[in-house]
Amino acid sequence: MTTQEFREYSDSRKGKYFKNKQEVWDLKRCKKESNHLGKDGMDTPHPFKGACPYMKSGVVRYNGGCTRGNPAEWYEGEEFFLPLLHEDYEWIQVPSWYWRIVLKNRDRSMPYTTGWEEIEEKNKQDRKGKA
Repeated sequence: MTTQEFREYSDSRKGKYFKNKQEVWDLKRCKKESNHLGKDGMDTPHPFKGACPYMKSGVVRYNGGCTRGNPAEWYEGEEFFLPLLHEDYEWIQVPSWYWRIVLKNRDRSMPYTTGWEEIEEKNKQDRKGKA
């Protein structure tokens, strides 16, 4: 393929993004991911449980494009979708942070709890029981 032919081909594919398949998570996977407390590159824990541990949604554009599919075709980038969750779980967005997986029936007044409140409450009850 000559350079000119490649340019014509890539121009015909401009603005076309490969759409990745959307994952479907069962109850077990949702429970596991909602209890996960991720860490950043410096091994510092994230402030919230249930953070989507890796990019699951959005559009990624590559400078040189990418080849995807079978048979392989050239695309300007890829499009990712959040996984479909079990009916008991839902995605909530933490502003300017990421998406989290939470139970649907949880208290909405504190959408950004880390889970430490439940642990502290359990420890208080354990101390009362031992006294």
